Amino acid sequence: MLSFLDAYQGYNQIPLAPEDQEKASFVTDQGVFCYNVMPFGLKNAGATYQRLVNHMFQNQIGRNMEVYIDDMLVKSEKEQDHIKDLEECFQILTTFGMKLNPAKCTFGVRGGRFLGYMISERGIEANPEKINAIMDMSPPKSIREVQKLAGRLAALNRFISRSADKGLPFFKILRGGAKFEWSKNGQEAFDELKKYLVSPPLLTKPETGETLYLYLAVSENAVSSVLVRQENREHLPVYYVSKLLASPKLSGRMVKWAVELSEYGIEFHPRPAIKAQVLADFVVELAYDEASISTPTWSVYVDGSSTSTGSGAGVALESPQGDKFEYAIKLDFPSSNNEAEYEAFLAGCELALAAGAKRIVIYSDSQLVVNQVQGSYEARDEKMAKYFSKAKNMLGKFEEASVVQVSRANNATADQLAKLASSMAAIRSRKIIFISSERAAIEEPEEVICIDPTLLSWKEEIIRFLTKGVQPENKKDAKVLRRKASRFAMIDGELYKRGFSQPFLKCLTPEEGNYVLREIHEGICGNHLGGKALAGKSLRQGFYWPTMLGDAHEVVKRCRACQEHANVNHQPAALMRPLESPCPFDQWGIDLVGPLPQATGQRKFLIVAVDYFTKWVEAEPLAKISEKEVIKFLWRNIVCRFGIPRAIISDNGTQFSGNKLKEWCKGLAIKQFFTSVSNPQANGQTEVTNRTILQHLKTRLGTAKGAWVDELPSVLWAYRTTPRTTTGETPFSLSYGTDAVAPAEVGELNWRVKHYDLEANEQGLRMNLDFVEEVRERASVRLCTKPEWQRPIIPELGQGTSKGDLVMRKAEASGPIGKLDSKWEGPYKVTEIVGTGAYKLQQMDGTNIPRTWNIANLKKYYS
Repeated sequence: MLSFLDAYQGYNQIPLAPEDQEKASFVTDQGVFCYNVMPFGLKNAGATYQRLVNHMFQNQIGRNMEVYIDDMLVKSEKEQDHIKDLEECFQILTTFGMKLNPAKCTFGVRGGRFLGYMISERGIEANPEKINAIMDMSPPKSIREVQKLAGRLAALNRFISRSADKGLPFFKILRGGAKFEWSKNGQEAFDELKKYLVSPPLLTKPETGETLYLYLAVSENAVSSVLVRQENREHLPVYYVSKLLASPKLSGRMVKWAVELSEYGIEFHPRPAIKAQVLADFVVELAYDEASISTPTWSVYVDGSSTSTGSGAGVALESPQGDKFEYAIKLDFPSSNNEAEYEAFLAGCELALAAGAKRIVIYSDSQLVVNQVQGSYEARDEKMAKYFSKAKNMLGKFEEASVVQVSRANNATADQLAKLASSMAAIRSRKIIFISSERAAIEEPEEVICIDPTLLSWKEEIIRFLTKGVQPENKKDAKVLRRKASRFAMIDGELYKRGFSQPFLKCLTPEEGNYVLREIHEGICGNHLGGKALAGKSLRQGFYWPTMLGDAHEVVKRCRACQEHANVNHQPAALMRPLESPCPFDQWGIDLVGPLPQATGQRKFLIVAVDYFTKWVEAEPLAKISEKEVIKFLWRNIVCRFGIPRAIISDNGTQFSGNKLKEWCKGLAIKQFFTSVSNPQANGQTEVTNRTILQHLKTRLGTAKGAWVDELPSVLWAYRTTPRTTTGETPFSLSYGTDAVAPAEVGELNWRVKHYDLEANEQGLRMNLDFVEEVRERASVRLCTKPEWQRPIIPELGQGTSKGDLVMRKAEASGPIGKLDSKWEGPYKVTEIVGTGAYKLQQMDGTNIPRTWNIANLKKYYS
């Protein structure tokens, strides 16, 4: 029994040492970044990763595992031991924190592909794809094609007996230079090779302690050997080796040595592949002692400034290599000149630490700060004492730090930076980094303690009244309780509310209600409904608590996936006119979606059909779009399930307007209607359904875009069991006469699930079928009397947005997006309100976003 495992992102699971991260830096348009994990492309990355897995699985390799870099094979001689071997492997993976790629893992099989070979209990077989690559070739017609043939032959060397002799005619052609001549010998060798590959040998695995036999074969041009084992008087190959001889002189030597050394089982294999690893190990083992070499010293120039217009600090860093970094720090709080000097001193220390400095010399022109830090002056003022303590603490973080007082003339750079920060004047001649400090360095951030007292559940008061008759002492409160309790009942020890939409609604606490909302919203069959629809679906499934509508809006508002994939509203040019359908499954709209990220079976398109009456949706993934595929979909998913429709509405694509589909529809008396060119709103029902399906797929997929085919059935099920605004009913109930049982009803038992009775259920279903015509008639009237309406778009961002708020930005505003990509990106922080509807934004890491952004491209973000 075998299981094949693949590590997720391979080398990226190995962290880099902090001191080596800057050596793997790279430059982007937003700055310089460093890898904190081992990137692909390092010379010794593969060998390093191999050493890691060898260490991890040192007790398993050869016994029940084989590992090569990120490919792992778990093997068991007995099927009943395989689970135990997998548990042992997973325990090691968990201990070391290594993750697997589920899409590339295969468990509990008799054979599979490993390192390009087919592995099974019978032995090792050649990859069928590599064999077919030669079998499907036609005779070469150029040097390039002969090179391709030789390369494919080399990939199968270990499975071909005397491969050097079989490939000699091809190698002679390559030695002939640019001149190409396909001889009779070449064609015969080509045919013999194909004949041999029809049934390639199976390489077997030798047993420990077993006697192996080495057979040698020498020809005028090559020396070959095969290592075999004997089983039931049959010789089975273990490995084939074949080598061309360079010249007759060398041939004699090679044959002689091959015969002489075969007696001792000695072979010579050059190992150039490990040269890089040997060098890397040599550098590691003979690394010099960094402690014996003096650490270079950084120079830090600091100065503070306090004026009537504001305060600022200037810091100039100079590295041992002569690189200079200038910082102008705006102090957004009142401060004296001495306090500004200390702020500059502390900021210089923090910036030096961030730059990786170990030894520093700080230059300041403030006599007070220098003498207090050196211990010559006493810090009597309370604030100065705090600054002094903070400064001593910062200096203690360096291996060596000294403070030197200089004149203002020798500290001109820091002085100019401090004045610049305090006055916010513009200097374009140098690259200066501007920083804003909102609080003093000696101030500790406010600590907010969240107190969440356990409150009495809203049900307890009603339950005590219904079971024990307990009432409040206040007569007015008692009257209110009696009136409220009249709408509730105790059934089997649980509280139920007499509802208007349902006979009995199970009462839940807010915590239980939160589970139901999240299960319906983002669970296994969730489709990320809006707030009111989410609360309505919870109500229809038999649950109630007083704040369910507000809680539903809150769940939707704070859902990250809903915020990222929320629809972008567009004001329509004119009122939309709904297309009416007289009865269920009479008129269908059909459309294509894609291309989507390629899934299994090379499927990257989606064909969708929607019934205009019940809003029932059918969808199927396709690898290619053609008239033939459309006809198969219509026959299998619509005609064979719901009967022949009267009409089909589609766009003018060739898949829908071709002669084959027209003839097929004509044969079944199906009318075809086509929308206007570049006006998809004419088939609005299908377009809206496409948008809904895509949005639900995006919110369920996250980053695994290729798994949309697997998620499609769940999305369709959720769509069919959600009430549609135009009909007021679910597509499922309009089609089958009753509502489907949802996962939330099973997880938190409601009335109809808990008190299920087979006979009563069958009788109820038959009654529902009698009533279904009335329900459909009501839905038809609703469709005719409630057309689509327009609502003015009032951006919620303009309602009280202030500096510091978090917002989302349209993804398409910064570049094109794909079908399953997020429509909104962020969050971003509002740093400035430039004017009416214009904002300046900042990323969460403090990086400013260029240019101003209009309110039309933004919306509020809720965390």
